[in-house]
Amino acid sequence: MIKTQRMSRIRITGPKNNMKKLIGELHSLKLMHLIDYKGKDFETGNSFAEAEQVSDKLVKLRSMISHFNLDLKPRIIKDLKVCNGKFSEIHLKYMELNQEISVLTEEKSLLNSKKQSIEPFSSLNLNSNHFFGFNSITVFKGTVKKPLTEQEIKQITNEFEFFSSVYKGKNIIALFIPNKNKEKIHLLLSEYGFNELNFEENSDLNQINSELNSVEKKLSSFNSQLNSLKEKEGQFLVDLEYNLEKENEKLEAPLKFAVTLNAFVIDGWVPEKKAKEIKEKLKVLTKDKIFFEELKDKKNAPIAMDNPSMVKPFQFFLNLYSLPKYTELDPTFLVFITFPLFFGFMLGDVGYGIVTLLAFIFLRGKLKGEARLLVSSLIVASLATIFFGFIFGEAFGFEFVEHPILNRAHDLNTMLLISILVGIIHITFGYIIGFYNVLIQHGLKEAVLEKGSWLMIEAGGLLVLSEMILGMTSFGNIAGGLLLFLGIVLLFKGEGVQGIIELPAILSNTLSYARLFAVGLASVKLAVIINEFATEFFNQGGIFIVASVLILLLGHFVNILLGLIGPFLHSLRLHYVEFFGKFYKGGGKPFLPFGVEKN
Repeated sequence: MIKTQRMSRIRITGPKNNMKKLIGELHSLKLMHLIDYKGKDFETGNSFAEAEQVSDKLVKLRSMISHFNLDLKPRIIKDLKVCNGKFSEIHLKYMELNQEISVLTEEKSLLNSKKQSIEPFSSLNLNSNHFFGFNSITVFKGTVKKPLTEQEIKQITNEFEFFSSVYKGKNIIALFIPNKNKEKIHLLLSEYGFNELNFEENSDLNQINSELNSVEKKLSSFNSQLNSLKEKEGQFLVDLEYNLEKENEKLEAPLKFAVTLNAFVIDGWVPEKKAKEIKEKLKVLTKDKIFFEELKDKKNAPIAMDNPSMVKPFQFFLNLYSLPKYTELDPTFLVFITFPLFFGFMLGDVGYGIVTLLAFIFLRGKLKGEARLLVSSLIVASLATIFFGFIFGEAFGFEFVEHPILNRAHDLNTMLLISILVGIIHITFGYIIGFYNVLIQHGLKEAVLEKGSWLMIEAGGLLVLSEMILGMTSFGNIAGGLLLFLGIVLLFKGEGVQGIIELPAILSNTLSYARLFAVGLASVKLAVIINEFATEFFNQGGIFIVASVLILLLGHFVNILLGLIGPFLHSLRLHYVEFFGKFYKGGGKPFLPFGVEKN
């Protein structure tokens, strides 16, 4: 629980004729994290011959699944071979329908373009044939930005035919003039923002509408057939894609191996407690024709958390930050204890706790993956909120207990002192864990210099401070001073000038825990203001009672939202910055066994 799962690095060597069935067994066991071969002594293996065909099918399947927007739960297919013929038929039908739809869509677009060009002139009672067949006459047909009148045209020529109307907010014109006047008329129309509309001769609007109607009917039919194909075969496509992806993993696995002409080498990590089981199963499978080697190097072992079900949701905060290194302690259990306590201490209201608890229980049933882990952790935080709500005697900002164990709205000094003491304890735990991590990684000397020095400085500072505040014997000053001096010397020796520069950080880190008190005080004060404001309206009676209820509902809703955001972010900061900074480096890579789905 405090440590991640122990790993063994195993190297498997065997003849190539056993490689395929060995890969199949490893894939079904789902216990080995494969390491890509990157050496120079051997060649890297090639994928099996069937991989190209499977990859081609996967590309086609994913294209279809994306087009159909399928979101179905995949199922296992026992025999993939029987699916080949069925998939070929489905894909052929899919391509034929798409081809028909593509052709018809292009035809529809062309007809719509023709319609848009000629339709405005229907308002002039002119058809396309009126604009063609002239030798000595120039025709201007299109739109102008401002209305054009015959008087402007008559200033150039009296020989013209002019038609105009308004169609869908646009000024439509058709102007017939002798060729000799076309340059002057063109200049005139330019002043009016003329935009010519072109269309073909014999473009009959009724015929275009008829053709459009026919095309749309065909499109509707083909789209209906495509939707029918989706409804009928959608589940099969999702199932096949899922199973082929698994098959493809096995077929491309040799790309991770080192190979010679007749042999292969597989390198990877397995959980220590499963190593013996894997060896026995593979030896039976290959009739003892493979060789196992367990390597001592565990420096870059992948990380698999090993926490109880109640603690697992809090792995979210490690996933969000960084996984621990193999040689580091897993702080998930500590976060499981302290994060809800910090959150609950800041929000600390029975009413708010019950509301958030019910909301998170509801959301938990709707979510999956990381979001579900987060909500599960906030359920525990809501329980802590209810617990501290009883300690403080608060519910929706009202004090429902006359003499609570701790009144945070009035016992300000006590609340501040508790926050600082919590900070000292939390930071001390961080240094103790850091001491252990360095001890395991680098030995006792480095642990004393890097982390023991800080513990001495902290202890010395507390002794001197207690002497100043409580007036203890001079022993406190002497012992504290010696510890401080010794701690600073060891720190300088271990971390040099950088360690000395960081000395003030221990005080600022400790004082940072005052936010536990400050954020909670802001929340309760806002709740009290909301209640007082609503009470004033309620006392006025009548319609103001409705306003009072709305103020309570809206006010506390906003305060709950703020109460969730503030405690969540500040609790996160206290862990990531003040706590993790004392011992945690992270950077671990997740354990991803061959055959397990990768989220």
